Amino acid sequence: AHNASLPALLSADDIKALLEEYNATLPSQMPLGASVDETYASYEQLPEEFQRIENGTKHTATAMKACIKEYNATLPAPVKTSGSRDALLEQLAIINPDLVAQEAQKSSPLKVSGTKADLIQAVKSVNPAVVFADELLDAWRENTEGKVLVTRQQLSTALNIQKALLEHPTAGKLLTHPSRAVEVSYFG
Repeated sequence: AHNASLPALLSADDIKALLEEYNATLPSQMPLGASVDETYASYEQLPEEFQRIENGTKHTATAMKACIKEYNATLPAPVKTSGSRDALLEQLAIINPDLVAQEAQKSSPLKVSGTKADLIQAVKSVNPAVVFADELLDAWRENTEGKVLVTRQQLSTALNIQKALLEHPTAGKLLTHPSRAVEVSYFG
């Protein structure tokens, strides 16, 4: 019930979709080209401030690639879109810190599997006043002063005796009569 009442956390797939959406808005890197012609085509598409090879000089593939690499280095790097949910959240913090802050304020769902001690600790973190049956039984066993421990069979026999006495036509009237307080306290 507690977990169902919590606001839903972003799943790893949701975060990945946000990261991929961001990466799609980034300008793409200029390809270096496999041949001199491809490299020259990429070089020609560079903004003028990156076309540093003077006109009239030879446009070598190495010189053009250096200009392309310099331009590519100025472009924003795409964020990583793989890894654990926490790793993806770190990447999302780069592009949308407000959303990550909102996500951090949401309560995490409680674990629903693990050791008994872990589960008890998880429940107590939400409701510190909760008392478990094991704790009650342990407290009862530790404090036996003034108590007589009986088996289930002994309790059943005692309850049957009480029932038989209370249902008896003569004894029942005596045991439940208002002026017979002592007897009523034992059997009532």
